[in-house]
Amino acid sequence: MEKSVETYLQLLDESLEKKIGVLNRILDIDKNQEKSLKEENLNADTVEQLMNEKGELIKKLDQLDDGFDSVYQRIKEEIQANSSKYTSQVKKLQEDIRNITDLQTSIEALEKRLKDSVDRYASKAAANLKLRRATNNVARNYYETVNKLNQAGPQFMDKKK
Repeated sequence: MEKSVETYLQLLDESLEKKIGVLNRILDIDKNQEKSLKEENLNADTVEQLMNEKGELIKKLDQLDDGFDSVYQRIKEEIQANSSKYTSQVKKLQEDIRNITDLQTSIEALEKRLKDSVDRYASKAAANLKLRRATNNVARNYYETVNKLNQAGPQFMDKKK
């Protein structure tokens, strides 16, 4: 059983390393999104592509979490019963988990900033749209008024001579 537990611990470590890689990629994507949102001419296709890629990475994170939980449940009792045998491997796993927690905290903070940026962009776009509508209404009213002035209304003709 000891050899299989070590193999499972190695699998857990590999799973956590993959998760760290995926989280780093998500952090990079978030930074690219933040950069895109700061640009004057927002490229919606780029933002959508980044969102889709991030969605795929989140699915991968879920798969890695499920796999980790499954493997951990198999060896949980053995590790708890004989914790002294696996001290170095468990410390490595704990270190990886701390790194993951730090990455998740960084991502969460960046996601909050991204949400704020998107909200600001949306409100600015809404204000711009409102201004355009108001401008169009003013222009339409002006042309309607000018056209009314240029039309000759009914006129009475004096038929006496």
